Amino acid sequence: METLTHTHSLDLTNVRPVADETTREGMISAAIAMLAGGGESSIRVTQVAEAVGVSEPAVYHHFKNRQELVLATYAEWYRRELMTVETPERIVTSSSNVDEFLEGVRADLRWRFNAERNRSRAARLTVLGAAQRDQELTALINAINREFLLEVENLFALARDKGWIRRDADVRAIAYWLIGMVTGRALAEMDDGRVDMDAWDAIAIDAFVGYISSK
Repeated sequence: METLTHTHSLDLTNVRPVADETTREGMISAAIAMLAGGGESSIRVTQVAEAVGVSEPAVYHHFKNRQELVLATYAEWYRRELMTVETPERIVTSSSNVDEFLEGVRADLRWRFNAERNRSRAARLTVLGAAQRDQELTALINAINREFLLEVENLFALARDKGWIRRDADVRAIAYWLIGMVTGRALAEMDDGRVDMDAWDAIAIDAFVGYISSK
């Protein structure tokens, strides 16, 4: 797997596992901090062991080699960042008609596009880049996406059954489009100041709502 480079300083002061974390989860938490701070090459088995207060051989009890630890770290980092994104269940359950539903979708997208969520989008984009070069990681990320997006698919299917979105809507394609659009905002955010992000948000929201609308 090709190494990703970062320029952030490495800070492991807050990576010790909390009481309800297993040793394996604590190891991954430590490795995520290393990955986020210094890139893949910064993940050191010795430092992971020190961060969770175990011996280096104990790491290999959970991971057969460093590469397995790296793959698990990428996958868990992606999963944690993805799971901070709420599924739009509340939009369907709190709406009584199509207008309320579509306005709820717009509000939900504005929340997803919030600039404060840039770090999470950038993290997911980093993992997706790594997955393009590693089939094992691709399989792990696909499994995570399928689990998360199944909920999104089901919710848009419910909206379709209510007649709130177009009858011919492919809810799976919509779910993947949604997550791709949200994550892809990081591309414009990388070139700070060049793109009017309010304009980007308006275009993205109008395109999404315009397509799914049954009107």
